[in-house]
Amino acid sequence: MEKFEELKTLVSSLEEDAIKFYEKRNKAAGTRVRKGCQENKKSLSRYSCRSFTTKKCGNSNRVKKVYNMMIDILNKILLFLLFLSAVNIIRHSFFLLKSFKDGERFVLNKGSLIVLGMSISYILLIIIDGIKL
Repeated sequence: MEKFEELKTLVSSLEEDAIKFYEKRNKAAGTRVRKGCQENKKSLSRYSCRSFTTKKCGNSNRVKKVYNMMIDILNKILLFLLFLSAVNIIRHSFFLLKSFKDGERFVLNKGSLIVLGMSISYILLIIIDGIKL
């Protein structure tokens, strides 16, 4: 912030010479204003490049890191759900084959049927959409 105050001081110091140049047509004052503008230009370019860019980049890098971390966590959760879905389907397939072998009727309760349906639909969705890790 001190650099910004320095720039304000440089600009305000040129005000008196600018008034002399425009109102009284003093050529020497015009030369001082042009020289001051060049100094302001150099100071402003150094100030803006260093201070504003580092502040902007610092925040955006932190946001990108948090975003990437959240995406990684979400991918791990989805991979875990894929594994659980596969295990659930294998488990129910085993019970289905066992019931056919024993000649019994294969019965699922409502909750188990819902979970099996969600597992099958999730695996089909992964197969159709593709795994994005």
